[in-house]
Amino acid sequence: MNKDTDEDQHPDIQLFRDICKGQAVAIRELHQQTFPLILGLLKKYQVQRNESWDLMQEGALALIGYCGKSKFILSVPLKQFYYSICYKIWLKKMKKKGRSSVTNADFTEYVNLDAYLNLEEEAKKKAERLQLIHKYLYLLEPKDRTLITAYYLQEKPHEEIASEMGFPSSGAARIAKFRALDKLRKLMRQDPDLN
Repeated sequence: MNKDTDEDQHPDIQLFRDICKGQAVAIRELHQQTFPLILGLLKKYQVQRNESWDLMQEGALALIGYCGKSKFILSVPLKQFYYSICYKIWLKKMKKKGRSSVTNADFTEYVNLDAYLNLEEEAKKKAERLQLIHKYLYLLEPKDRTLITAYYLQEKPHEEIASEMGFPSSGAARIAKFRALDKLRKLMRQDPDLN
């Protein structure tokens, strides 16, 4: 790319160039920035988490297709450009499956820059909150931590948790989980970073 076009480029052009060079750190950074948004989009349609990773991989391949094109100018944030690529791939997949669950209202919600920025801010707040939860989860006793992770992260039913952890019933496991959750909340309320 010549210097004249570099002036028109978005500051994320260096991240794009690093991705074109195959730097795993750059690709990971872009995925971390966009994953909450893409997962949020697909959750609306009850799509599994692993499918969002597949979609992002396809998007990454399409993005790499822009590498080396002399006429390519990045005029928006790279994560916005990448998200739009993934969204277009998603629309094509839905069309191939014959689903009409993606509406024009959905499309304008994600193309509208204000809506996109609001989603981005929401995703950022959720990510910060998840980091706090993760931080305090490891301050809990191992049994409390195991209860919370088994139910919320591994999505195990109370019956299975009861049999694995030696509770007399699923109700006892449920009560123990709520107590563990209460301990986690009390720890988090003491954090000055919690909004």
